[in-house]
Amino acid sequence: MIRYASLASLLLLAACGPSIDNPSNLPKLGKWERESKLVALVANDVWIDRKDAPFQLPPDQTEVKDCFEPTLKSQREINRDMLANTDQMCRLEGLEQKGGLITSTGTCGPTEKSGMTITGTIEFNGVERENYADATVSVLMHVKGREGSSERVRAAYSTKWRRIGDCRS
Repeated sequence: MIRYASLASLLLLAACGPSIDNPSNLPKLGKWERESKLVALVANDVWIDRKDAPFQLPPDQTEVKDCFEPTLKSQREINRDMLANTDQMCRLEGLEQKGGLITSTGTCGPTEKSGMTITGTIEFNGVERENYADATVSVLMHVKGREGSSERVRAAYSTKWRRIGDCRS
């Protein structure tokens, strides 16, 4: 049904980079642990458990990356990841950065899926520091069926990066 729930992968924003710390990026190069999880799933103002969702949701994940430097500042990477994981449904419009805080908003759809029209909004909020980076992505979708029925669905994912050591030699 709605693949926007795969936005968790949006929060996997950085790729392995060079083994030299990027001085323009607050998080320092090193060994990082990432925890990504669903933090909200609401349909028509009713909280839904993951197991009761009418569509597949990505699992919560924890991973460790060595000699890595997370970044939340690349709008191009964020949009590329979103487009790859939401069937080109959502797009952030611009990043605002101030003191390590990163925010953005955007739109989703209109998209036709299984006889439904899906539209909505997306919001990104992140913070970067030397030893951590956190981000939350929220989407609010309006789903209209062929018969005129309408539903509101909200989902939010959180990703937390924690620096747990230096790069291995």
